[in-house]
Amino acid sequence: MNKFTFNFVVGIDISSKSSVITILMPTREPYGKKLIITTNLVGFTKLHKILDDIYVKYSTKPKLFMESTGLYTIILYKYFTKSRFECYVINPIKTKNFAKQSIRKIKMIR
Repeated sequence: MNKFTFNFVVGIDISSKSSVITILMPTREPYGKKLIITTNLVGFTKLHKILDDIYVKYSTKPKLFMESTGLYTIILYKYFTKSRFECYVINPIKTKNFAKQSIRKIKMIR
């Protein structure tokens, strides 16, 4: 079992104009719907409010995961680490390779 099993996890897909956010509860079910925020202070504040609501309601701070996309990742990372959230930046090559993996290799026999 990994160390994030009993935490809220926030996945952030960052781009220049907007970011897509998915929040998973410890049960691995989505917390609300997918959220799209602007990649600026207004959007960051909107996400911060949602994360603070989770903290108040569940007494746990969500962990944030984002792909490394250069400048936009740095801005988001700095904003949330200053607010004392744990943030993890993931190499996009690793996430791409992970998505290609299959849990089971299945052979078709004809």
